[in-house]
Amino acid sequence: MRPFFLSIIALLSWAQCEANNRFGTPSGQCEPCVECFDDNLLTWTIYPTQYNFVKVDSSIVYNNRHPLKIFTLHDLFALQGYFFKRILLPEVFIDTIQVQVNSKSKNIGYAKLLVDRISSDEKIFFTDTMSINVNDTSWCTTSYKLPASGMKFMGLRLLIYEMNEVEKIFWLDQLTILLDGKPINEFPSPTIHPFSVSDPESMKKLSFNKNLYDHIEELKVKKIIALGETVHGSESINRATSQIIKHQVLNNGCKLVLLEIPFEIMMFFNKEVQGEVICKGDSILKSSNPLFDLPILGDLIKWLTQYNKENPDNMVTLMGTDIHPLEEENRKLLSEYVTCLNRTINSQALNDFSEVLSRKLDFREPNRALAYLNERPELKEALQPTDYLMIKHNLEMSLKATPITPARLDRRDAIMKDNAVFLIDLFAPENETVTIWTHFGHANYTKDHSDLPHPSFGSYMKELYKDRYGCLGITIGGGGVNAVTAVYAY
Repeated sequence: MRPFFLSIIALLSWAQCEANNRFGTPSGQCEPCVECFDDNLLTWTIYPTQYNFVKVDSSIVYNNRHPLKIFTLHDLFALQGYFFKRILLPEVFIDTIQVQVNSKSKNIGYAKLLVDRISSDEKIFFTDTMSINVNDTSWCTTSYKLPASGMKFMGLRLLIYEMNEVEKIFWLDQLTILLDGKPINEFPSPTIHPFSVSDPESMKKLSFNKNLYDHIEELKVKKIIALGETVHGSESINRATSQIIKHQVLNNGCKLVLLEIPFEIMMFFNKEVQGEVICKGDSILKSSNPLFDLPILGDLIKWLTQYNKENPDNMVTLMGTDIHPLEEENRKLLSEYVTCLNRTINSQALNDFSEVLSRKLDFREPNRALAYLNERPELKEALQPTDYLMIKHNLEMSLKATPITPARLDRRDAIMKDNAVFLIDLFAPENETVTIWTHFGHANYTKDHSDLPHPSFGSYMKELYKDRYGCLGITIGGGGVNAVTAVYAY
């Protein structure tokens, strides 16, 4: 069997090739993967900014192989991002786990490996922080040993960060995992058990051919219902969720629909749903790499637009709870939104504000755009009250999340809660029904510390809204789509 670290390098280079196919590389091509990877290893999840790249550095040979190179496209861009991997440990008794990172760097402020100790119910019960040596341009190995007691999974998060306007590079040669001194690949592969529900009565069959949603009690009694898809990208789950949203609008008085899409992107589409097409939002949604099936989402937007046209006294609002992982993209979208609004308003104040939003971020003054909005009453006069409040709130949330992409992702569930509360207070203040379309991992209120060491969006909402909040897990099993009405930690 090939060494574990070679598989990691291959997986990372393959994943970045996929990313570079979307964003492009300096040469316009992807480097080939240096190794075929093992079938039993899942790909790493990469969260870089769009200006950072990961590739195999063919100009360097170390330990008879090419290392992985993480770098910026331009010296002016910040190097910030992280790699995430969760590993199911072998089903044998283990006393200690040792993690070793072999790397070198150039002009890197800090690099850390966060090692999450995760229990059998997938909750992080401890996180160890391993600081990687970045003060030496020669290769060095950083090692960390931790007890394996109580661990079913191990999470690895490699964080790299530097803001200075210099050439920034981090090379990764080897990441080794030793279990009681033996390489992890020398142990038998663990068994991955299929999804199961402890209470079969909680599993409700759904149908695309006839309406079977009336038998789901939660849709009738919960004023705020989150539809949590158990996997993103499933056309069947997307179709079922879209149908449930339409059912809620037609039968249960739903006045607000919230999607797991950045707030500032859905501002464009809410205008369309309200019958005010300020600009075409299709290209904006495609460029955002949404988690939803675009044709199904497009159909839902058209359906809501037509519903509002036919029901002007009972209109539905469509908005997003998420935050853009890139602070700069957040401001660019707001700038474009203000520009689109100004095509009919024709205000010099809005034109100036759009220009302020589009400027490069000054980290010494991260609240520049928000301060500009607060200091100029003519902006409040030029904008509709709802637009003014939403733009102001979005800037406040982006400032709260910080400009740093890893921090924005770590604070994502809390920001999603703040966005949802703001939108509920603004568009459904009289206890009207609200329907939320998101991932089950966010919606599930019993899942406090599963993926990252912070509470889930659902746990925040349950604490705040008590019995008004409910969650349905939408999943696929036995060839059909199902709604799980009981909520489980997973």
